[in-house]
Amino acid sequence: MAKKYVISFESTHGAIAARRVLDKSGMIRTIPVPRAISAACGIAISFDGENLDYVMEKMKTLDIEGEYHLHILEE
Repeated sequence: MAKKYVISFESTHGAIAARRVLDKSGMIRTIPVPRAISAACGIAISFDGENLDYVMEKMKTLDIEGEYHLHILEE
């Protein structure tokens, strides 16, 4: 089974900042936060495991350290 990842955010600001940077790559989708994941913000991003390194490297460039959480979903 392929791994899917979801990043949830503590604020809408963080979610929008991440989406702005990562949407350009075409590797992510913006989704509502899955019910199994508790988060203050209702927006999350989802991506395939093969893009994990790229996405996490881009996340480091954003000023939202500690305001997001990485979740692994098995499909």
